[in-house]
Amino acid sequence: MEYKNFTPPVKQLVELCEPSDPQISPDGRMIVYMERSVDWENNRYLDTPWLVDLNASPPKFRKLFDVSVGIWSYRWSPDGQWLAFGCQKPESEQPTLELFNPTTGAQRTICALITGGYGFTWSPDGTQIAYMAGGITASTEEPSEAHPANAYVMDQHWEKTQLWSVAINDGQPEQITHEDLHITGFDWHPDGSMIAFSAVPTPDENVWDQCRIYTVTLSDGEIIAITARGCQKPQFSPNGKQLMFKQLGNPSFIDVSSIGIMKSDGSQLRTIQPFDNEVYLLQWRKEGIYLMAIEGVTTPIYRMHPETAQVERLTADDPPGFAIPEGWIGWGCSFTADGSQIAFLRYDRDHFAELTLLDTTTRQQTVLTHRTQKLKDWHLPKPELIRWQNAEGIEIEGVLVKPMDFKESTPCPLVIAAHGGPTHTSMLPAMIDGDWWYGGLPQMLHKGAMVLFVNYRGSNGYGADFQKANVLTLGIAELEDIVSGIDTLVSKGWVDRERVGIFGISHGGYLAAFAATYSERFQAAVMISGISDWSLNYYMTDTRVWMQQYLHGAPWETPETYRAVSPVSYLSKAKTPLLIQHGERDNRAPIANAHAIYRGLRDNGIPVRLVVYPEQGHGIGSPVEFQRCIEETCNWFTKWLWEETIS
Repeated sequence: MEYKNFTPPVKQLVELCEPSDPQISPDGRMIVYMERSVDWENNRYLDTPWLVDLNASPPKFRKLFDVSVGIWSYRWSPDGQWLAFGCQKPESEQPTLELFNPTTGAQRTICALITGGYGFTWSPDGTQIAYMAGGITASTEEPSEAHPANAYVMDQHWEKTQLWSVAINDGQPEQITHEDLHITGFDWHPDGSMIAFSAVPTPDENVWDQCRIYTVTLSDGEIIAITARGCQKPQFSPNGKQLMFKQLGNPSFIDVSSIGIMKSDGSQLRTIQPFDNEVYLLQWRKEGIYLMAIEGVTTPIYRMHPETAQVERLTADDPPGFAIPEGWIGWGCSFTADGSQIAFLRYDRDHFAELTLLDTTTRQQTVLTHRTQKLKDWHLPKPELIRWQNAEGIEIEGVLVKPMDFKESTPCPLVIAAHGGPTHTSMLPAMIDGDWWYGGLPQMLHKGAMVLFVNYRGSNGYGADFQKANVLTLGIAELEDIVSGIDTLVSKGWVDRERVGIFGISHGGYLAAFAATYSERFQAAVMISGISDWSLNYYMTDTRVWMQQYLHGAPWETPETYRAVSPVSYLSKAKTPLLIQHGERDNRAPIANAHAIYRGLRDNGIPVRLVVYPEQGHGIGSPVEFQRCIEETCNWFTKWLWEETIS
């Protein structure tokens, strides 16, 4: 097959799923990871665990379970013989905690997970498993004539997660915590006598930064708070004498975090700031603390000495752009018992989601999979790092992808990919985050467009001051940085200034809407799950604290600031055609944002199209709807940047 001018169908783009959660066995003989596939008939994604036998040459891959069995939170026992995981069997109404021996094939059910369960973690001696689940003493209101079952009281309908444990031999789960707290993470003490955990008052998104670290002694159940608020992700030192955790910055959503280290009883706190960027804790081992930090368009792995705070980089930037994508649960790294090997999913300029082993002594990386071949078949151009100065003389960094058959003498259309966050960062590798999918960027590149990802002011990875530089100027500062990038490419003769589009999801969707109404530099814009009216959003969203931090108060306290950064404030001068795509069940940026800007643009005679996905939330989570979303974006840019009619 000739691939030179091959444009992958959007369906193939949806089917390009990334693996997740590689877990290497303590002895380094095996890796279990999750493969995702698309079940088009039932409009869902299927996650299936696979096992890699590293003793074989070459390593052998095999599927562990049928796709009809739901598996999650799998973790190795300390001796490497068993995998523990949550399981939902098709014939069972209730999920169960299972053990499976990959060598012998033996499997046994430990217990039913009556209130659910996740985050399964073995005790150091392998006799117990701790996990998080709903509490059986959680306060719930019984249905009655006065309060029917289909109603709830706002801010009083939470189910708080508690800490549980189960002994492998007796299979009787015990609820460890009964506090009026919502558990968010935990770690076993090396001697198994206690557990350190982080908790917030309720599951309300607006109190996430009120997290504290507690310890619970398993013999008597005594719970002690050992930190102030703003601390999470506890980990004991290898000898159990100290505890480390993440300390949120101030303000919590905007400033970079630091590392806290104290004695296990909560005394002698030390704060370490190894970088002027966000730091992510991986694991504390006898040879040091492993961590990652966002540095521009890369996320290197480091090892830090816990006493001197000296760091050494373990991953070379060769090929350029080494990165492990950010995840809500973790960063996808696991360690052997002796710390000699780390398993993770590798991205860089030449690799896409490859299962990789890192030797922590030699720093040699061994790639185990060959997923990148798909992108080679698509002949995607390789992303490049680009820098320019904005109007204020501040250096801005971005990722530039030139179109197929690019000629410097022929200006081409430009598509701006605006990342979310606002503190997220666009990384160098191709297909490393959802923007590549939502924007249909492989299709745009094959059609002849140049693509520019902009790490505007407010992005992570460029220092605390840069990350805070869009406070009070959301949209305005970021758009200035985007426009200066456009001007740089126009001045090189690479871009046609009359054929520029912009798209984004979440905060990137807001920026696309802001660009469409505030600026006249764009010929097309696509807003996905974005905000159009900050005051409206404040009253309807499930999280408001971050808005108070960026805009210095609530709408009634700083009304002019809320007005100045809202796309709907500039409807009267808007000229840019806008495509709006939104999930009807979006609680983060409620769909009222889509309705507001749609009505405003339509009543002002500006071309606008609103596509609503009834069963979707913040983002598009089902493959059929996701395909439609990508096709809508591609068609919109095709119509307005190429002036082609779409059937």
